[in-house]
Amino acid sequence: MLLEGDKPLRLGSRALDTLIALVERPGKLMSKNELMERVWPNTHVEESNLKVNISALRRMIGDGSGGHRYIVSVPGRGYSFVAPVAFEGAGLPLLSDGAVKNKHNLPAHLTRLIGRDDAVARLARPGSGGH
Repeated sequence: MLLEGDKPLRLGSRALDTLIALVERPGKLMSKNELMERVWPNTHVEESNLKVNISALRRMIGDGSGGHRYIVSVPGRGYSFVAPVAFEGAGLPLLSDGAVKNKHNLPAHLTRLIGRDDAVARLARPGSGGH
């Protein structure tokens, strides 16, 4: 959840996809092509779409206001998320590039499960088979 103070910040799906892609690799440059493929998979879009999307995202998150910087452009190359990033609740170790280290091949679990304690306990019970 993205908060502005203690209020949820509402982002459109493309803006959220863009932000997630950048935050997953904090401090690392993400090329324009890589970012467009991530945000608009299997769809041809013009670079101007990405520029408009990044501009709107910057406005929504207050990038540049009050001296806060979140997204930096590298002309002709791409974008980088430069603010500090902390993953809470996962308890998973991070690799040197900021990626979450998994002990399996499933996607990283970056948030904690809420309201499913009974279901998790039932599934974790030895020999239950999840039923």
